[in-house]
Amino acid sequence: MLKKIWNHELRKKMSKKYKCTIDVDKSHVKRFDLTFEAEDEADAEAQALMEVKQNLHDYITVYTDEKD
Repeated sequence: MLKKIWNHELRKKMSKKYKCTIDVDKSHVKRFDLTFEAEDEADAEAQALMEVKQNLHDYITVYTDEKD
């Protein structure tokens, strides 16, 4: 038990905190064409989510600042 507490405290000392801010390119998002041939609505939604996830880097930027 003491080892577990010590490791947790050591990890806290070694870890830094970061604040992340997300910026979305709204003009890119407005141009999305999420039209799919699908078996049903659930299939179309799944395809749309997959497409969005695969291309996140095209329209979302993350900025990171180290916190004290």
